[in-house]
Amino acid sequence: MLMFAMGSVVAIMVGQQLGAGNIEQAKETDRRLIFVTLISHLIMGGLLFLAAPLIPLLYEVGGQTHDLAVSMLRIQGIVLPAHAFVHVVYFTLRSGGKTLVTFLFDCVFTLGVSATLSVILCRMTALPIMTCYTLVQGTDLVKVLIAIPLLKSNCWAKNIIDQE
Repeated sequence: MLMFAMGSVVAIMVGQQLGAGNIEQAKETDRRLIFVTLISHLIMGGLLFLAAPLIPLLYEVGGQTHDLAVSMLRIQGIVLPAHAFVHVVYFTLRSGGKTLVTFLFDCVFTLGVSATLSVILCRMTALPIMTCYTLVQGTDLVKVLIAIPLLKSNCWAKNIIDQE
């Protein structure tokens, strides 16, 4: 919920500043919101990692299912900051009108890379499920590597209201 809320905050605050023509203020606000997002999700990811053995106890599972759930929750805790960063950059780009980039970033990457990789790993290899899960979750690290240059290029930092 926090990740989606921070995306909405970025879209609203940065979009409003871009629309008002305050480009430099929009960039600074975006940097600060990304920083808050990363710190909060590092904390949340750490808490998730630590609480992972307790969460499956809320359900009637045991043995192998419990262990699998703990492992998946811990992996999610580790990758949570990367997911949050990509999500907030996605909303930064959208606030500046880069809808095609966000479509490619979200839908095409998810279907073309993440989903394809999961099918290949699960159907065409003998890798353990946790290895497949980790690799698929790790695809967001590729998104991070794509997101950083897009963010730094400031291609999003423009007033799209004046352009129409």
